[in-house]
Amino acid sequence: MQQPFCSSSGYIKAVSNQSITPFPNITALSISFLFINLRYPLCSLNFGNELKRRINSSSKSHRRLKNVTHNLSFLSLGQSLAGALQYLTFTRPDITYAVQQVCMHMHAPCLDHWHALKRILRYVKGTSSFGITLGPSRVTSLVAYTDADWAGCPDTRRSTSGYCVYLGDNLISWSSKRQATVSRSSAEAEYRGVANVVAEIC
Repeated sequence: MQQPFCSSSGYIKAVSNQSITPFPNITALSISFLFINLRYPLCSLNFGNELKRRINSSSKSHRRLKNVTHNLSFLSLGQSLAGALQYLTFTRPDITYAVQQVCMHMHAPCLDHWHALKRILRYVKGTSSFGITLGPSRVTSLVAYTDADWAGCPDTRRSTSGYCVYLGDNLISWSSKRQATVSRSSAEAEYRGVANVVAEIC
């Protein structure tokens, strides 16, 4: 079996009827499917045994992160890891929400934020083979899905909205972001989420 084109940040693999072709020398006519996977070298991080336990979710859905007064002594490490995970969301939409929640508090992280960050790292380590697969599709229409929570942020009471956009059967765009203003109802939060995804595809 031939090996895909590799780099320090990850790999992009194109499987055609003839051979595996390094990106960006791929022609659209020869592709059967395209698999994109951006990897972060977790093995180079010195966490000891903390990342050995793997988990099946990147965040706890019932728990909200809050701002606190005490900061971490290893502030720069937490900020560096959060920044690296932001790059990983380019090909991992399954961790977009969890990373967004952690990054909101990286100006003054506390121990809870550090635990949330390590939870994401444990999840990523156990799902390192996950990525985005792009394949041929007879459908060429754009389909978008969006959702929003209402007053989900415990500090500002602002809502978080997210969306994903499909071109045919292929996921091409996604986002999870806290809304700029406070919504007075769940319907208003949902409409703001719809406005965000419409601005993305129009």
